[in-house]
Amino acid sequence: MSSSRPKALLAKIEVTPGVDPVPVVGTDAVRIMDEVTVTPMDLDYAPLNYARDYIGTDIELVVGTRIKLTVKVALSGSGVAGTAPNHDVLDRICGLKKTVVAVTSVAYSDDVDTAFESATIYYYFSGHLHKALFCMGEWSVTLDKGSIPMMQYEITGIYGGITDVTPGTLVFANYVDPLPVNKLNTGIPSLHAFSTSMYNFNAKLGNKIVHTNIPGVEDISLTDRERTGSITIRDPLIASKDYFSIVKAATTGAFSMVHGTVAGNICTIAAANVQLKSPKYGDVDMNVTNQFDLRFVRASKATAALTVTFT
Repeated sequence: MSSSRPKALLAKIEVTPGVDPVPVVGTDAVRIMDEVTVTPMDLDYAPLNYARDYIGTDIELVVGTRIKLTVKVALSGSGVAGTAPNHDVLDRICGLKKTVVAVTSVAYSDDVDTAFESATIYYYFSGHLHKALFCMGEWSVTLDKGSIPMMQYEITGIYGGITDVTPGTLVFANYVDPLPVNKLNTGIPSLHAFSTSMYNFNAKLGNKIVHTNIPGVEDISLTDRERTGSITIRDPLIASKDYFSIVKAATTGAFSMVHGTVAGNICTIAAANVQLKSPKYGDVDMNVTNQFDLRFVRASKATAALTVTFT
C-alpha cells in the first residue's frame, strides 16, 4: 500500500524528438506542486465487432497509447538574473521560445510557429516510474490576490512504459521560493495605458496538441493556438478609464505586470495587443469589480502575443 503524497517529475529536452535523453535527479528535477493529475494510459481503441450467432461483446484492440499529466509549478525565477528557472523545460515544450540575455534576463515568448521542442518526462508516483516521450503541452498562468502565482502545464506524451522504480534524491536546480500576490510583491498592472488595482489575472496559450499514430510516423505536435485569459479589477469611473467603449470598439491595447522585487526572482508578463471582452460586474469584499475576458492578439509573424520575462 502506497501513500499518495510522494511525487516527483524529471524533464529533459529531447535532442531527437521521441528519443529518451534519460533525465536524471541531479539536474532535471522540476519542483511541482502536490496537485497532480495523471492519466497513466490514455487509449484509442478499434472495436472488433464480429458477427456471431449469439448476443455478446467483443474486445477492443488498442490503437494508440498516451500518458497525460497536469501539473502546477509556482511562478518564480532561478535566483540569478540571466539564468533559466527550474521550470524552463516545461515552458519550452509548450511552444514558448527561450531568449537569454547573459546576466540580465530569460524571456519566454510565443512568436514561434514551427520546430517546437519536445521532452521526455519521468513521473514517479506510487512506487512507479511513468515514462512519457515526445511530450508537448498547454501552458497557463494565474495570479490571484493573496495566493501563490501558478503556472499550469497540461502535458501529452507517447507512452513509454510503467515500471517499479523510485527516483532517488532530487536536486531542484535554479529554483527559489515564490512570492504571494499582494501590494508588496506585485507592481500595479497597466491595462490599456491605465494603472489599475487587480484581483486576479490568468492567461493561457490555448495550444492544440495532437497525437498522430499512422504507418510511418508516431509523434506529438502543436498545430494551433488561441490565446485567451481574464482579468478582474476594481471598477473605475468612466472619467478615469472608459473600458466599456474600448470593449464596444474591439480596440486592442497593451497589458503589463511585474511580480517580484529582487533580481533573480522578478517576472514581467507583457502583451502588446489585448482585446477586452464580455465585461461583468462582481463583488469582492463589498467592492465593485469588473471582470473582462481577454484575447491576446499576435499582430504579425515577427511579434509575440504574450511574453514572460525573468530578470
